[in-house]
Amino acid sequence: MKNRSPRASNKYRYLCCGLALLLLGAAVPLAADTVVIPDEIQAIVSAPRYCHAWWGLLAQDVHTGRIICAWHPDLLFHPASVTKLFSAAAALEQLGGDYRFHTPLYINGNLDSRGVVRGDLILVASGDITMGGRTRPDGRIAYSGIEQSAVGDKSGVQNAPAKTNPLAGIRRLARQATSAGIKAVTGEVIVDDRLFPTSSVYSVKNPGMVIFHRSPIMINDNLFDIVISPTRRGMPAAVDWRPRLLPLLQVVSTVRTVAPAQTPRLEVTPSGFGKFLISGEIPEGHPPIVRETAVPDAASYARALLIAALRKEGIKMKASPATPNPFRRLPQAAAYQRFVKVAELVSPPLTEYLRMILKDSHNPGAEIIPHLLALQAGGNSFAEGMQRQKLLLSRFSADPGSISLADGSGLSQANLVTPRAVVALLAHMTRQRHGLFFREALPLLGVDGTLMRSGRDSPARGRISGKTGTLITVDLLHDSAIMDGKSLAGYMMTAAGREVAFAFFVNFVHSTDVRGREETRKFTGEIGADLLRIAEAIHRAN
Repeated sequence: MKNRSPRASNKYRYLCCGLALLLLGAAVPLAADTVVIPDEIQAIVSAPRYCHAWWGLLAQDVHTGRIICAWHPDLLFHPASVTKLFSAAAALEQLGGDYRFHTPLYINGNLDSRGVVRGDLILVASGDITMGGRTRPDGRIAYSGIEQSAVGDKSGVQNAPAKTNPLAGIRRLARQATSAGIKAVTGEVIVDDRLFPTSSVYSVKNPGMVIFHRSPIMINDNLFDIVISPTRRGMPAAVDWRPRLLPLLQVVSTVRTVAPAQTPRLEVTPSGFGKFLISGEIPEGHPPIVRETAVPDAASYARALLIAALRKEGIKMKASPATPNPFRRLPQAAAYQRFVKVAELVSPPLTEYLRMILKDSHNPGAEIIPHLLALQAGGNSFAEGMQRQKLLLSRFSADPGSISLADGSGLSQANLVTPRAVVALLAHMTRQRHGLFFREALPLLGVDGTLMRSGRDSPARGRISGKTGTLITVDLLHDSAIMDGKSLAGYMMTAAGREVAFAFFVNFVHSTDVRGREETRKFTGEIGADLLRIAEAIHRAN
């Protein structure tokens, strides 16, 4: 290894790989190049909290290629939701920003002169990520801070997404069916979800727990919240759920209210169609606990909502929303060419979806992208979609070992990237036709998305666009949270007007006393604030 003496300038310090070995441990392979890091940033990464953690930093001038800051840029790190940069870039390059979802409603039979469908109504799922449930009246898809972002608000007011209706798309289809003259249906109402196989996405923090399903039909992300509130000690807890999109959903609770000093213990289990069992204990005086719950049968869920919407429009039918989707009645896919299409939901362009996915770090939407890539290539599986991303990676990365991706959202611990690979992607996108959009679609510091509540008083407010990422696991030995990955990557316009692409990662921040939701939120917030301090330091100094 070759060591270099520090420069006289206070701006940078050159650290040799020998010092890096002290930080990361001798078992970790290190790049042979010299590390460049400003003193202010050195103080952050050397804080006691990070004595066992791994740091990776790279900031580079987009136009000149000059390295501004580097700290182990060629080591692999868990990117968490920074993974969505790769998914979004692949979607833009392979599908195009104007790609739209078309979700048709067909008659398998005939419509007689009295408005009676002699046969079935079939909704053919297209993979639409929101099914109109987040679309605003102006045609844009809502995300956190969209109002102030649109008007350039500098007040720092924190605006949530404009109010939208999860059932808007389903209701629009029902109204179109009425306009087509349908008054009654003698057969069934069916959802055709054969576009690609439905699969489950599991929690990293709670292995074995399904957090959502990848499905061709998605309404309200196929999720609902169960809210458990304590009553008096020894009494059953109060249980509710939201949104109440389906009255037929049943939540059967055996949760009891226990002494205030006890620890909450809750478990939600699906039990047949539309029924969920929740068991456990909640302490007296504890704030209500919300358990986000995945609907296990997305097609049956969507079918029940469609039946309810059709009936609300006055269409009569015998089909029951309380029964599972009768998929065995579906025709061959080629048969749709001769069926009558009575309604169709056409989505906003893909760019609107990508804004939502990147601004709000929307996991279900990001997980649909690989399926869309596979479909374009004549396949339909998730694995085929991930293989399609290799076409993108080969255009900007000469080192295949610098990137490992196992999903579209960043939830998998098999996702690994180097800071250099991420910066290479960011630089590559600035040269593409969607480059300006790609930058604008990232959360803007102090303005919108996942950075809306950060840096509102920072001089860099509105000048740093960055994708955030968080990956938490649990240390059962100490009953404490571990920060497997905290990340921030994107673009900044520095105080001197330089355009910089950057990727900052910290992995394996281990604390033995982080328990409960509030302590975990505080823990992750403080680490995220340190990443922003690094970005702000680079913004000021360049």
